Amino acid sequence: MTSHTSAAGTTAGTGSSVRIRILAVVAATIAAAAVWLIADAAGASLAVDQGDGPKDLTFGSVFLFAPGAALAGWGLLALLEKFKPAGALKLWTVIASVVLVLSFGLPFGMDSSGGTRVAQLLMHLVTGVTVISVLRRSSTGATDR
Repeated sequence: MTSHTSAAGTTAGTGSSVRIRILAVVAATIAAAAVWLIADAAGASLAVDQGDGPKDLTFGSVFLFAPGAALAGWGLLALLEKFKPAGALKLWTVIASVVLVLSFGLPFGMDSSGGTRVAQLLMHLVTGVTVISVLRRSSTGATDR
């Protein structure tokens, strides 16, 4: 396994870091999919209307948006580690947390049932918490926690 030293002076195995980051993407997707499956089994309509007619929140959309969010988080963390190694993890954690909190507003911006809204909020929560907690463990700047 190769390793490198960041400007912050920490050594991290790049192979290990990549594996952990892949795990974050997979785990966030599985967590969001589990919420969708439970909501569907519980009878939530899983449909939203943004003004142009109802649209179903499909199981497939979970496999688009959850990993998309996780990959965006991974990309931002990698950029911060490269261009601002000192303090990258703290800055990324603040940004990721703010994005997660702001994402809670999305379900309220569309017309949907209470069950659908709760499912959306839970999908955002499990995706965000999984991504933040797992990617924090993978950071080359893990000492600035």
